[in-house]
Parts: sequence; C-alpha cells; structure tokens
Amino acid sequence: MNMKFPPTRLRESIYATVCFFDVFDKPVHRRDFYRYMFGAEVFQDEVDDFLMKEKRLGRRGEYYFLPRREETVAVCESRAPINDLYWKKVFRFIPKLHMVPFIQAVAVCNSLAFENCSSESDIDLFIITKKNRIFIARVLSGILLHILGVRRYGQKVAGRFCLSFYVAEDGMDLSSMMQEDEVYLYYWMRSLEFVYRRDDKIFGRFYKKNPWFLKEVPGGMGAMHATERSWFSRMVCGFWEFILGGRLGDFWESLLEKKHLKRFDRRKKELGPSSNVVVTKKMLKFHNIDRRNDFNRAFFEWYGRVL
Repeated sequence: MNMKFPPTRLRESIYATVCFFDVFDKPVHRRDFYRYMFGAEVFQDEVDDFLMKEKRLGRRGEYYFLPRREETVAVCESRAPINDLYWKKVFRFIPKLHMVPFIQAVAVCNSLAFENCSSESDIDLFIITKKNRIFIARVLSGILLHILGVRRYGQKVAGRFCLSFYVAEDGMDLSSMMQEDEVYLYYWMRSLEFVYRRDDKIFGRFYKKNPWFLKEVPGGMGAMHATERSWFSRMVCGFWEFILGGRLGDFWESLLEKKHLKRFDRRKKELGPSSNVVVTKKMLKFHNIDRRNDFNRAFFEWYGRVL
C-alpha cells in the first residue's frame, strides 16, 4: 500500500477512524475520535476544532460518516439497545469468572467493544492467564459459563460469551499477529474494555509487552471497568490455585494441552489455510476464519479515496 498506516497527523487519523468503522457500517461519535487517535498525542478540543471546520465528512448530530453514508447512523441507533443489553450481561456474568483460578484479566473485544453488536452477535472475551496454566484456565472458564447457560457453542451464538482468545502472561506480545498492511489489530487493541483484573499492574505489563502499539498510540490502553473480587470469589479461586498450583496442576495442564493440540490440529486441517486457530502454551485463539485481510483491504479502498 502507498498510504501510511498508522497515520501521524490529526487529519489522517480522523479520516482513518471514519474509514475503519465504515467497514462495519458504523458512524463515529464525536467523543470516539479522541479514543482512536494515532501518532502524536492530541487533546479533545483539537479534535472538536478540526471536526467543526471539516466539510468533507457527513454529519448528523454528533455522528460523523463518509459522504453518502448517512444510513449508517440509523444502523448504529438500532444497535444501541442491543449493546446496552449485552453490557448488562457482561457485568452480571463476568464476576463469576473471578472464581476461576489462574485468570489474570478479562477484556471485552470485537463487536461489543466497538459498540456495534447486531441481534446475532456474540460477546467476545480476551483473557490473560498465568504462565503455564492457560489450558486449565480455558477449560474451567468454559465449564463455568456453560453451566450458567451463557457460553457460545454450536448454533447457540447470539448474546452468549465467546471464549475465543487467551494469552498467558509470557505470551502477551501480540506482534506475531501483525499482518502486512495491518489496520484491524491497532483498533482492536485500542478498543479493549477490561472488565476484570487480578492486580492493577496487569494493564501496564500487557501494554509494555507491545511497544509497537504504544509507539503509535501514546494513550495506550482502552477503557477499564474492572471491579474487585468478592471474598467468596477470592476464597474459591485461592483454593483451586492451591490445589492446582503444583505437580497436580502441571499434570492436568500437560494433559489438557495434548488434548487441545490433537483436537485443534485436526480442526485446522479441515479449515485449510484460511484458519486462524492457534494452540500453544502461550496463546489460544479459536477464530476459525481470519477476516482481517478483508477488513484491512476494505479500509484501504476508502482511505485511499478520501485522502
């Protein structure tokens, strides 16, 4: 591509944000431009001043969109009640994960983090675990949400939690996921909404492991809505971490790793080269098809036209 991304100037960064969200039929609210700025750090009033003077972008109320794309505002407004409903489910059920051992942090990602859920959307979670316990954490969190009747599986998708992405603390560097002409991963990182953390420093450790991101986005992480664990959750979590923290845990971690590798190697062969399944001791990523190439390509088609 002959267009630089991430952008380094205010104008290019604003247009990049509009083009990116247009790929998903979503306009950009005035307050969201500041959140998704790249390059040099700016202030909200600088963004507002630019938007007030800019005539090429369409505008309705506080929403901005590409020319002749006003219909995206209606789509966004129709999805607002769904987003609100799904966020209520997040704050109702995520505290249940406080009991699961070895989970260090949980963030909402993808559609809900972008405030762009349809009635068919699920709720994607990004989960950070302790080193050498990623498989135990994955299995136990899946069992718990399945018992509660809110885990996505089979045809049960809408409004359910998709446990699709885990990284261990020694696998928090996501630079290996970068593709040529990468766009989506930058916005994905910025959109993360952390809803659980074991300690306040986990966010800093995560972003410190990703200097490629902090270089372009001085503001760093997305929003944080993390709540404290109850005494009951701490007790249950502590009990299981004591039981599974030594050799017994090593045994189950090794056994679960073998089962995961066998199952998902077979699944990856079935899906072919378009598969985005990753199963290692440091990362578990279960999206069957990686659509980032399509998203990145659609972005640059619009980005090249408006600049």
